[in-house]
Amino acid sequence: MASGKILIIGGGIGGLACALALIRRGIAVEVYEQATELREVGAGVQLGANGTRVLHALGLRPALEATQVVASGKEARLWNTGQTWTTFDLSAVSQERYGAPHIFMHRGDLQAALADAIRRKAPDAIKLGRRLVDLTQDDTSVTVRFADGSTATGTLAIGADGIRSPVRACLFGADQPEFTGVVAWRGLVPMDALPPQISRTAATSWLGPARHILHYPVRHGELMNIVAFVERDDWQVESWTERGTHAELASDFRGWHEDAHTIFRN
Repeated sequence: MASGKILIIGGGIGGLACALALIRRGIAVEVYEQATELREVGAGVQLGANGTRVLHALGLRPALEATQVVASGKEARLWNTGQTWTTFDLSAVSQERYGAPHIFMHRGDLQAALADAIRRKAPDAIKLGRRLVDLTQDDTSVTVRFADGSTATGTLAIGADGIRSPVRACLFGADQPEFTGVVAWRGLVPMDALPPQISRTAATSWLGPARHILHYPVRHGELMNIVAFVERDDWQVESWTERGTHAELASDFRGWHEDAHTIFRN
């Protein structure tokens, strides 16, 4: 019989949240992450009431409040004229209907809060530099093997290892992500570099033909998270982190309102 611990493959938001929930119930957990450090990766994330309620129950309210932005509203802007419609107070509605706020955060801040909470309760639970290459199981246990030759055995394993999941490949065979027809430009802009007409507190959606832009504040309003979506027939590079140029981004949104291009330039 295995030791009774649960193995979680992947140290992202899902894997760490799962680990913290189990640890708080007294269950032995080990998290295996292929990166050699939990460095700041990604940009902004929005958390609705269902997500914030769970994270508060895990004891993370103070850590979230240290960096979060509580959404004050939601607005839409027209792609070519910049006309603005204020729709509703996003967080007030969330609090009233569901009992928890709608918040904006930097993904790195959320990941760090989860990792810190885990390490306070189980200092050795997170194992870095472990890339899974094989998984075997029998009626009572599962064993995982890593690229460095080490192994781990537990009563069960949870795959939280993303779109290219080795756990999924071990269980169901290799597969490739399929292009959805949409490319997303992502970035962060210092808030103090933006003109006053750009909302500092709302989630803003720019709406246009075959394209749209979403931006909202993160890290206590110090940064603006931007995601600009473009519909395309094909995409030659399969990657989450392919870099582009300002010129390419400007070309994709040629003819859009100057406020949108002001955000891009910064």
